[in-house]
Amino acid sequence: MCSAFLWSGSPTITHKAKFAWKDLCCPKEEGGLGIRRLSDTSRVFALSLIWKLFSLTGSFWVAWTRQYLLKNSSYWDASDKKGSWVWRKLLKHRPIAYECIRFEVRNGVTVHFWFDNWLEIGRLIDITGELGISYLGVSRSTTLAEATRDDCWNIRRCGQRRYPHLCDTLAETPRPVASAGPDIALWRHDQDDFKPYFSATKTWNYLRVKKTKLPCMDECCREITWSSDNTGLGRYSHLHVTPEQEQTRCYTPALSFSDSHLCAVKERNSRRHGSVYAPVDTTTKAIENMVKKRISSLKYMGNHKLRGLLVRWFTVYTY
Repeated sequence: MCSAFLWSGSPTITHKAKFAWKDLCCPKEEGGLGIRRLSDTSRVFALSLIWKLFSLTGSFWVAWTRQYLLKNSSYWDASDKKGSWVWRKLLKHRPIAYECIRFEVRNGVTVHFWFDNWLEIGRLIDITGELGISYLGVSRSTTLAEATRDDCWNIRRCGQRRYPHLCDTLAETPRPVASAGPDIALWRHDQDDFKPYFSATKTWNYLRVKKTKLPCMDECCREITWSSDNTGLGRYSHLHVTPEQEQTRCYTPALSFSDSHLCAVKERNSRRHGSVYAPVDTTTKAIENMVKKRISSLKYMGNHKLRGLLVRWFTVYTY
């Protein structure tokens, strides 16, 4: 009965459709509850470990991984036949991580010629294939610093005839300079926004499946905000309605949260399955009535600290 009342508003109606978890795990302006799925959070944490491999934070784990697992090779070319299950899990995230990482080339010591996306055209080995290694004369594990000589790219002439467009792009690209300092790894924060630090929030927001914002959610979010205040009756919250109304309405946190959540779920069900949109004032009024009834039903035995709660309620509200 409680479940039926929660989803349909009536204890006798049990066939109302519930919400899929994926629909609830999205921002409130898109119709969700602002909850993050554990799978998405786990993926972001894995990407943060991958970021540490390129940002060279100096941690013991990074040093050990580069020495014993990578062995001076590229993370993008590492074998998944060895290492712990955590390491193999990180290797499975390579396609996602490759979309999010870029490099600002300086001395070219840590950027690999064939695998890192330093030209912003993808992996060069995917463009030339394995034959490109022999045609260009650049070994598989070569860095940019090792691929230059006398301020020029150390590339065979047969490679220039075989891949003219790639060689033209290389000729127009500035060569790494040893005195320019270490290379800088950049992480994607938005579609075309890369920063030299990792952000879990930005990464989660970029990778998640975005939905269309609901037409009335912006209005509701603007008109209903929560703040806190300390009074003689304990800690209360204020529900500020439309900007035109300056009257502050006081609720207890437990009652206001539970009743507001119930009304929000009922309104969402009504909009999603019945195409019925209740005005914001009507929803706010329903919350007020629910809180008032629940306060009236409480039994204050003895010298209870919330004995004057109902008196304060009618002091704030004028009906």
